Amino acid sequence: MRLTEDELERLDTLAAERHETRSGVLRGALEPEALPPLSRTWALEQLQAAAMHGSVNAAVALERALRLADVPAPLQTGPITAEEFARSLRVVRGGR
Repeated sequence: MRLTEDELERLDTLAAERHETRSGVLRGALEPEALPPLSRTWALEQLQAAAMHGSVNAAVALERALRLADVPAPLQTGPITAEEFARSLRVVRGGR
């Protein structure tokens, strides 16, 4: 690929600003940007932006996420004791 003199000047300026080589700047332009860490807040922001741009699916998902935010998780994961297992079994069988 050949660059014009103006393009080379802009590339040199950019490389100097970033304290990189020309090739480093060009490689950086080819690498995908890192995604922000996934979090509930980030997901809600994405849904809000999509809903603001007219996405009905995003609006419904956002409403559901906000409505269910205070509902505790019904299941617990991890090891349980024999007593907890017996208590759960009684609840399932209706004996409480």
